[in-house]
Amino acid sequence: MRAMTLCLALSILLVGAAAAPAESADFFPIKVGASWQYAAHDDKNAWVMTMLVSGTATVQGAPGPYFVVERLDVTGAPDAQRYQQANLLRVYRGSVHLFGGTDIRTGNRVEYLFFKEAPVGTEWSYVMLDGTRRFLKVADRPAQVKVPAGTFTGCLHYLDSLNGGYVVGKDVLAQTWVCAGVGAVKMIEYPRPDNPKAARIFELRSYKNP
Repeated sequence: MRAMTLCLALSILLVGAAAAPAESADFFPIKVGASWQYAAHDDKNAWVMTMLVSGTATVQGAPGPYFVVERLDVTGAPDAQRYQQANLLRVYRGSVHLFGGTDIRTGNRVEYLFFKEAPVGTEWSYVMLDGTRRFLKVADRPAQVKVPAGTFTGCLHYLDSLNGGYVVGKDVLAQTWVCAGVGAVKMIEYPRPDNPKAARIFELRSYKNP
């Protein structure tokens, strides 16, 4: 089973252990010590995925400071494996920026606008270090999102696409439902956008927001 990512798997260099307090946002209430646990499954396996805000960090030459968000996937039988990664997130005025690394052509540190609170229909995009452009869209504001952790209101549903199209089963790489005061309550990843049957589904079953 291949390593799983929220949307991007990144190799990151942390420069400096201490950082100024990082700002949080309503839809992503990120604080050191916060954690989220998800019941996950695809067409072959079921497992548990945990996300934990383990600290803050700075990266020389990047806006920062960042929250260090660790992700751990532990799969069960018949394909028991363990995957772990860490991403750097900066939250500012309702937007979440993901640290992408260093552009070897310019030496510049690169951030991606990963999420923003915006009206339904809002679209934006960013270019990854390999030159691939990613497209995102606020699809709707569902009245309720029901997952094992409960029923949540005040949510945004957004889509992630490689080509600017937003048809599930054709263009969409991921769907995410984010709820105010909680964070991501449901995520669907499509390793193959043209095969939704192979989707990886993550539903929040518990969370801690200190």
